Amino acid sequence: MEYEWQEWVIGILGFILVVAIIIGFFILIAPLLSPDCPVGLHGECGDPPDSNAI
Repeated sequence: MEYEWQEWVIGILGFILVVAIIIGFFILIAPLLSPDCPVGLHGECGDPPDSNAI
């Protein structure tokens, strides 16, 4: 019973790590999906930055 909080902490840290990896992956991949718009993440190209994410 004493170690339940440690399981919670490990679970939360693991979830944050997975989310951080996914966000980092999209930050690295997004410019490659729209080579004509290297600033697509900032939405400075005229169309929404999510248009090329699919």
